Amino acid sequence: MRIQVEVPDAVFAKLATMAEQRDVRIAELIAAPLAEAIKDTLHPGRRKPDGVRAWVRMTPEREAQLVNLHRLGYSWAEISARIGVSTASVMNHARRLGLKSARQRVHERNAAQSVEEGTAA
Repeated sequence: MRIQVEVPDAVFAKLATMAEQRDVRIAELIAAPLAEAIKDTLHPGRRKPDGVRAWVRMTPEREAQLVNLHRLGYSWAEISARIGVSTASVMNHARRLGLKSARQRVHERNAAQSVEEGTAA
């Protein structure tokens, strides 16, 4: 399915910059948030109000969203807000799936670079 959306030039410029930084297409960048907005429109009131804590099951659909958002470079907190589960749940499932945090990826990249440069301790 193809959807065309008109956005102001300033918004498009920001989306283009974000997509370039994350090395993805704009469509990939907005797919998950757009799908969530559509769900919210089709099923109003399904989300708990801010401050209300409730246990929410990590479904296979949510796991797929977690993997996709992680691939796009979102933080655990951003992913948790987007898929509607706690940050701790996101981190636990990410660990089980073998996904690394941004901090871990930077640490590994720096360590690899140090080895390449011969400056490793």
